[in-house]
Amino acid sequence: MLVRAKTEKGGETDFKVRVRLDSELEVEYYKNGGILQRFLRKLLYTKDL
Repeated sequence: MLVRAKTEKGGETDFKVRVRLDSELEVEYYKNGGILQRFLRKLLYTKDL
């Protein structure tokens, strides 16, 4: 994964990182773009609303 960070002076620097996903739930969050997006998708597709 590529991370883009901003410096204090307003510049940008890019660097590669490894992502560690330790559980099935973390994989779900990652696939959905984050915790909030996963929750909203689940809420939208729940029939009991």
